[in-house]
Formats: sequence, structure tokens, C-alpha cells
Amino acid sequence: MNRALRDPRVRVLLAVAVLSLVFFLSLHLVVMAVHGMAMMIGLCFAVLAGAAVSIVRGPAVAVAVADAPGPRPAPERRQVVPIGRHPPGEGIRLRS
Repeated sequence: MNRALRDPRVRVLLAVAVLSLVFFLSLHLVVMAVHGMAMMIGLCFAVLAGAAVSIVRGPAVAVAVADAPGPRPAPERRQVVPIGRHPPGEGIRLRS
């Protein structure tokens, strides 16, 4: 037997590692099963919704159409002060 495996601390560490691996893998399987059941329930809802839409007479969805907007006013033309660097001929400008 290996000398490291004879140490009780290493054995405990190895046992904890194996048990935690078993626990988390089993938890992973449970979560995958729950996800599969949720997908099946979602599929059932989708089939029921499709059947309800095809069975119900009349429009399934009411669409409200808004009136076309009127003419928009022309944008106001004004001088826009550039932000950032200024020409070097103006010297140093301080913002107030």
C-alpha cells in the first residue's frame, strides 16, 4: 500500500472527495430530471394553446392599429458648439 494512503488524514480527504462527487452527480441527475419534466409541461401547454387557437372561432388576437402620425416639424437649425479640442489659434479657453 502506498505510504500516502496509510495516512488517516489522506483517507478522510479522499473519502470526502468521493462522497461529495457522488452527492453532486446525483443532484445533477435530479436537476436534469426536473428540467425534463418542465420541458414536457411546457410542450403540453404549447399543444393546448395551439388547440385552443384552432378551436375558438373568430380572431384569436385583437390588433389595434394606430393612426398614421401627422407631418413632423422641421428640425431647428442652430449652431452647435463642438465638444472636445479647439483650434490652436484660439489659445487656451477655460470652461466656465
